[in-house]
Amino acid sequence: MLALAAGSDRIDKLDLVWVAEADLQEDGLSLFETRGRTPVLDLAEHHVDAQRLDYDQLGKVAGRVLAAMAEGRYRRVAKANVKQLLAAAIEAKRVERAALPSKMASEFGG
Repeated sequence: MLALAAGSDRIDKLDLVWVAEADLQEDGLSLFETRGRTPVLDLAEHHVDAQRLDYDQLGKVAGRVLAAMAEGRYRRVAKANVKQLLAAAIEAKRVERAALPSKMASEFGG
C-alpha cells in the first residue's frame, strides 16, 4: 500500500486486491521481478510485473481478481488514510518528502 501511494502522482484512495502469485503462474502468466516505481526504497525491490499479456491472459487475471473480491481479499483505503500512511512513512524516514511529486510533497509542509 505504501509503495503504491508514494509512487502515485497525487494522494487519492487506493483499491487493493490480493491475488496469489502461484495462481497467476498456474494460469500461465509470465511474471518477472522488476524494480518498482516508488520512492520507498526498501519496497522497490519487491515488485513483480506480468508481461506479455494478451486478451486471453487478461481474462484470466480478471477472473482471479473477481474470485479474490468474492472471497473478501480486497480493501479500499480512504484518501485520508493514505495521507496518514504517507505522513507516518515520512516521519519514520522510509520515504523522503522531496522524493514525492511536488504537488503531493506540498501537502506535508516544508
